[in-house]
Amino acid sequence: MQQDNCSIILYPVSKKKLRHIHSTQIGMNLHMASARKNAKRVISSAKEKKQKECANDLNDSECQNEIFRMAKQMVKERQDITGLNCIKGASGKEIVDDKGIKDLWKEYTEKLMNEENEQDRNISAEVKEGPADCIRMAKVRAVLKKMKRHKAP
Repeated sequence: MQQDNCSIILYPVSKKKLRHIHSTQIGMNLHMASARKNAKRVISSAKEKKQKECANDLNDSECQNEIFRMAKQMVKERQDITGLNCIKGASGKEIVDDKGIKDLWKEYTEKLMNEENEQDRNISAEVKEGPADCIRMAKVRAVLKKMKRHKAP
């Protein structure tokens, strides 16, 4: 019965056969490691070749412009967005200055906080009469014992 290296063994196997399977897996791992190492060599040589080309092209004005363009693009990609340029007010007019934008946001948040919502009116809670439930230490200890170890309560 012939088997692939990737198949699962479901029947008893002799030690000799088991050693053979193990050695083929080690061989595959060594092959993958050498292939990975070879790929790294190829990539590093290609990077080195490209760096040498870029270094030689620095004297050319056309290539210098391209390098500066790429550098500007990299700086622009790394910048965070810090604020808005403009925002429309309630009247539909665009506000551009920082003070106007801050005032508009202040008005908007005040309106949200002071306005009554329909959802608030629909909430109803029943009043509980009688003494509050007492939580006993024994109950807490029992619940903590049921919890798994190293977990926050």
